[in-house]
Amino acid sequence: GMASIIKAVMAMKRGLIPAHLHFSNPNPNFDWERMPVRITSEQTAWPSANGRPPLSAVNAFGLSGTNAHVVLEGYGQPDGVPSSSGDTPWPAGQAQQPSVHLPTRYSEIPEPEKPQPARTARLLPLSGKSPEALRALAGAYLSWLDGGGARQSLNINEQDFLADMAWTAGTGRSHFAHRAGVVFHRASDLKAALEKLAQSDSSPGEPAAETAPKIAFLYGGAAGQWDGVGEDLYRTEPVFRAVLDRCNELARQESGGSLLEVMFGRAGTEKMRLQPRWANSATYALEVALTALWESVGIPPGAVLGQGIGEIAAAHVAGALSLEDGLRLATALTGPDAALPIVTLAQPTLTWVSGVNDGAVTDIGKVDNAYWRRLAGTGDAFQEGLKTLAGTGMDLAVALGSAANEGNVVRSPELQVLDCMVKAGDVPDSSIDTFLKGVAAAYQAGAQVSFPGLFAGEARRRIAIPGYPFQRRSFWVQQRQLNR
Repeated sequence: GMASIIKAVMAMKRGLIPAHLHFSNPNPNFDWERMPVRITSEQTAWPSANGRPPLSAVNAFGLSGTNAHVVLEGYGQPDGVPSSSGDTPWPAGQAQQPSVHLPTRYSEIPEPEKPQPARTARLLPLSGKSPEALRALAGAYLSWLDGGGARQSLNINEQDFLADMAWTAGTGRSHFAHRAGVVFHRASDLKAALEKLAQSDSSPGEPAAETAPKIAFLYGGAAGQWDGVGEDLYRTEPVFRAVLDRCNELARQESGGSLLEVMFGRAGTEKMRLQPRWANSATYALEVALTALWESVGIPPGAVLGQGIGEIAAAHVAGALSLEDGLRLATALTGPDAALPIVTLAQPTLTWVSGVNDGAVTDIGKVDNAYWRRLAGTGDAFQEGLKTLAGTGMDLAVALGSAANEGNVVRSPELQVLDCMVKAGDVPDSSIDTFLKGVAAAYQAGAQVSFPGLFAGEARRRIAIPGYPFQRRSFWVQQRQLNR
C-alpha cells in the first residue's frame, strides 16, 4: 500500500501514468468499448482536466482482508508544465439549468421565460449534526470567503460566484438537524451573518425533527393598497410570473383592464385600485402565484385556511375551484348583495379548513353563494380555524398575501406561523427577501427544500466549497496499573 502511494504521487508529479507490468490480453468478458475504463498497456501522459490538479486513488488490502482506500490530489502542476497562476485552480462542475416547475394544476400555462433581470438575493443553507458543527461550518465559510482564492481561480464575478456557492450548498450537501438559512445580497451581507452565527452560543433554533414538518398555508384578506406589491418577484421568479400573467390575461377578458398595472401601481390606475373588484382580484392572483412559487421549491401545503378573499385562494389551492372560477368569483364579490357567477366546485384534494365556520370543508354542497357572501367579517372564525388546523396535525403555517390589508401579523399559540406577507411600497427587493426568509425559516424547521427551484431558469455549476467540519474526538486505549 505505501509503495502504491509513492508510485501514484510520483506519477502525478511527472505527469505520466506508467504501463502495467505483465499486462497483455484484456479480459474478453468485459465490454471495454462501452465502459469508461482503460488499462495503461503503455506509458501514458496524464490527462488534462481544464487546469485542475490531477486526482489518483490507491487501493490496498491487508492480510486480514481490511480494505484501505486513499484519494490523492496533486499539488501544483506536473514537471515541465507551466502554471498560469500562483494558485492551484479550484474545480468546478458543468453548468446545469434547472427547469421551471409549475404545479400540475397549471398544466395549460406554458413554461415561462428566464428571469429578467438576474436574481441578486440568495439563500445559503448551512447544517450540522450539532450546534458546534454548525458554528464551525459558518467559520469555515468566513475563512474561505476572506481568502478570495476560490473566486480568483474561477475567474467569475462576485454575483455568479456567490450564486454558484449557494447552488452547491443547496444541491450538493446533505442537510442535517441543526440548520441555519442565511439570506444575503452581497458578500458583505453574507460575511456579517456568518460571523454572527460563528460567534453565537446557541443554534438558530431547535434541531429539526427527523420527519419534515406538515405545513399549512394561510391566506389573508383583500389589501387596501398595492403600489408595487410583488413586482420584484414578478421580474425574477418565472413561476410567480407565469401564474400572474395567466391571471392578468383572464382579468383582461373579464374586465378589460390590466391586473398587473393595478398591482404594480402604474400611472392611470389610481381609481381602479380603490375599487373592491380590482383589490379582490389582485389579492387572489397574488396569493395563488405565491403558492405556486412555494410549491416550486418543494414546499406544498398540506392544508389551507383563508380569511376574506383569501378563502377563495384557499379553495382554489385545495382543488375545489379552478383558477378561472376563483378569479371570477373574487372579482364579483364586491358586497353582500353582489351578483355572483356560477362556478363549478370539486371535492378538495387536501384539507381545506373553512374561514367562514372554522371547520374542515367536507360537503361541497354547502359551499353556495350565501357561503361566499359571508367572507367579510370572519376574523373570529379564522382564529378558530387556526386551532382546527393544529388539530389536523399541522406543525407549521405559512401566511401568504399582502401585508397592506391591515398590516397585521397572523399569530397562533397552537402553530408556528411564518409571516411571509409581502409589503406594498417601493422598497427594493422586499418581496424577494420576504420569500427567501420564509423559505430559510421553513428550512430551519426541517422542511425538505427543493433547492433547484430557487435557481429556476438559471445556469449554475457546482464549485469547491468548505466541507463538513467533523467534530473529532480521540479514543485512546488507556493503560491501567493492575493491583498485585
